[in-house]
Order: sequence, then C-alpha cells, then structure tokens
Amino acid sequence: SDSYSYDSAFLAGPSLNIKFGKPFIGATYLMSVQDHEVSDYLIPGDTMKFERKDLELTLGYLFTKHFGLFIGYKTIEATERYTFAPSGYDNENVGTWRLKGPEIGVLGNMPLSPSAAIYYNLALLRMKQEFEMAGGPTASSFDMTGLSGEIGVAFAFSESLFANIGIKTLAFTGEDDIGDTY
Repeated sequence: SDSYSYDSAFLAGPSLNIKFGKPFIGATYLMSVQDHEVSDYLIPGDTMKFERKDLELTLGYLFTKHFGLFIGYKTIEATERYTFAPSGYDNENVGTWRLKGPEIGVLGNMPLSPSAAIYYNLALLRMKQEFEMAGGPTASSFDMTGLSGEIGVAFAFSESLFANIGIKTLAFTGEDDIGDTY
C-alpha cells in the first residue's frame, strides 16, 4: 500500500452569504488559479498536474451577532493530467478526482467597522472520494473524514448580503480498498 499527500493550492472565486435575520445561506465557488503540480508522481521524471474546482453550499443559524452553527454540502473536483516525455505522454488527461459530502461547523466574526468583519469557521466533513478515469467508469470510491478551517475578511454590501475574502485549509484522511492512505 502507498501513502499520498498533496500540497497547498491557491484557489479564487466568489463567496457570498445572505442573512435572513438569524438564519443565513451561503455559496462559494473556487477554482485553482494555477494548476497544482507534483513531480516524480509515479516514477522519477514524470509530472502530474491538477486543476481544482470547489463548490460549497451552506445553511446556518446565528445564535448571537458573532457566533453560529452551519451545515452544508461540499464538492471538490480535481482533473489530473500526466506528463512523462520519454514515453510520449504530454499533458494527457488521466481522469478526475471528486470528493463530495456533508459538513457541520461553527463560525464567528469580529467586527472591524460597520461594513467589515474578520470571520472564522471550523467544520467537520464526511466525504466520499471517487476517481473517474478519462473516458471510463469510476475506478475507485471510498469514504474520507476531514477538517476545514477558514479565516478572512467579510464585507457587507447591505445588512443581509456579505462577500468573503479569506484563507481556507482542508485536511482529509481515508483509506481505499487496496490499503492506500490519503
């Protein structure tokens, strides 16, 4: 069995929240700004590139102006392309990794001004990971557990509409059916 670990990726895109008094809904769509690249992925001299897209939908409740809980659903999709010049592979589409599943978390904010606040959240995720071969069926599927943490600045367009700019970290663990760990 093998063990796989992936470095950080920089993603950007819209993140909006709408409040209805104490309840709120949120939607975030992020895409990788630059492909994440891993050298010597399978054998020395090869390269695997990942293009990532994340979608997160949340529903929550603020118990106070500064603290609440949320539930949500998150999908992470990473298309991978393989390069190994000696064998003639040049940016070949290998397939797509997908992680999808529910999350539950806590969030809070600390006002900076009437229209800006520092926000933070921490969530527990239970995701199913699938790998779909390019032009083929799903090759593997297994469950993963993860944590997500985020901190950033929220900007209010009105009393109900907020946009976020922040930094998020995700960490997952899981084991596939042949014993490889992620």
